[in-house]
Amino acid sequence: MLKLEDKYRVMFENRNYRLEKQEEVKEKKSGEIKQVWKFVGFYGTMNSALRRYIDEKIRDLEEVTEPELIKVLKDLKRHIDIVVKRENIILEKAKDE
Repeated sequence: MLKLEDKYRVMFENRNYRLEKQEEVKEKKSGEIKQVWKFVGFYGTMNSALRRYIDEKIRDLEEVTEPELIKVLKDLKRHIDIVVKRENIILEKAKDE
């Protein structure tokens, strides 16, 4: 498991990567609120899972200006670099790099 932050993680399963997001769910019968991991998607590479993580983080934003978006993207890249380095994960170079 690769914990990206409190609400996102990547699970390794059968040569695939599964991105999950933690959400609050209210149980119908008891009304109790629980934290559950929801499936976001399966990906063939860690790079693909991380790109989707970035997409999800951007979708979570309210209205944002272009300079704010650029800052968010830079911060996400820095955060991913830290997490990947901490876990000793080697990412494939993107084709456009």
